[in-house]
Amino acid sequence: MYNATTKFITLMLIAASALTSCGDKKSAEAQELYNNAETMLNNGEASRAVAMLDSLDSAYADQIDLRRRGMHLRALAIEKLTVEELSHADSLLAQLTAQAQQMNGSLKKVDNAIEPYYIAVGSTLAPTGIEARMAPDGVVYVVSSLSGHPAVRHTAITASCGGKTASTAAIAYDGERSTRSGGVETVHFVGAECDSLVRFITSASEPVTITWYGASTFSRPLTANEQQSIATVGTYALTATEIKLATLRHQRLERQLETARSHIARTFPDSLSQQSGR
Repeated sequence: MYNATTKFITLMLIAASALTSCGDKKSAEAQELYNNAETMLNNGEASRAVAMLDSLDSAYADQIDLRRRGMHLRALAIEKLTVEELSHADSLLAQLTAQAQQMNGSLKKVDNAIEPYYIAVGSTLAPTGIEARMAPDGVVYVVSSLSGHPAVRHTAITASCGGKTASTAAIAYDGERSTRSGGVETVHFVGAECDSLVRFITSASEPVTITWYGASTFSRPLTANEQQSIATVGTYALTATEIKLATLRHQRLERQLETARSHIARTFPDSLSQQSGR
């Protein structure tokens, strides 16, 4: 009985020793990850610091105290990353705003009974031609006019240049956005219906040919003035859109920075808080 009891106690001691050794090893590994994250952050490698802390959280979930300290370190890393992103966002926003200001004189406002719109200075819509316009909210639309070709009854247009093409969506005749009167067909293509066409013409480095599609087709090259006018509206609208997106991103980063700094304050180590209060 004595021998059996002794053996049992010995086995329990061995098991406890093994568990302690395993626990010590895990604690050491977790501490090394934390130390590496701290070193990375101090060396200006905030992204790598966050990656180390992610590994600490996923592989050593039982290291509660160390992971709690890691929350403070993570908040510091996120703050650093956000400040860097904000700096880039500020630069981009300033650049885009300067571009828009330089282009302010390239557009003119046209008032009408329905809604005012903007066109490039010097732009005109030919009896057979197309014109890009921009609504006050920044949406671009294309007005297509075809005169003297009643058999075409066009519903879409295509731009071609250098072996490549871009087309509008097809707009069925409805007497409103698509009209036919006195031998002149007019179609309004709005927003996504003509975005690819406007981008294509805006980026073209060679003359562009327009083809009107319907029951039959008719084609002609854009004049240099028509092509430049469309490119002017397209560039301005693209810049305006990029400014909106950059502004939203900047606002998001400011909120993210505020949250990170709030986390820094809430997760400040107790020992450091006590030291700072002396």
